[in-house]
Amino acid sequence: AAEWQARWASSLEKLPRNPEELPATMTAPVQMALARNEYESVQVVLIGGAQDARATVTVSPITRDDGQAQLPGDVIEIRRVGYVKTREPYYPVAYVGKWPDPLPLGNEVTIDAGSVQPVWITVGAPEQQPAGLYRGTITVTDGVGRKEELPLEVIVWNFAISRTSHLKTAF
Repeated sequence: AAEWQARWASSLEKLPRNPEELPATMTAPVQMALARNEYESVQVVLIGGAQDARATVTVSPITRDDGQAQLPGDVIEIRRVGYVKTREPYYPVAYVGKWPDPLPLGNEVTIDAGSVQPVWITVGAPEQQPAGLYRGTITVTDGVGRKEELPLEVIVWNFAISRTSHLKTAF
């Protein structure tokens, strides 16, 4: 495409820089579901157009459908997905090259021409957050004023995750 595009993907996907290697991405709306006292993430997938672009990603207030509740701004976090160059080890691996790994804080990104640049969005629900369907908007705006908006739907379930883990783990 001549212009950059915005889509989204699960936080479970490792997204390559090459758009031709991308797993399936989704168009709007971005959908999340979480319990109270939990955080969940999604990736906004920015696919570069013919020219490099500098963009800013923002999330509007996320408000329950009845207007009676809103997720606090301090439970919304935006991080750029960084890439590290991997080398071929002595054992077989599925992929060698730029691998998505670091997640530095920041809502400003460079969308390289013809490349993928994900942005990691995390949303949380405080322990006393009222359950329900919440809506907001993820907006991507570039330096020349071009804008794409992705509607955001967040379901907050009517139960809370315990603050203390009751399962044995390696941690």
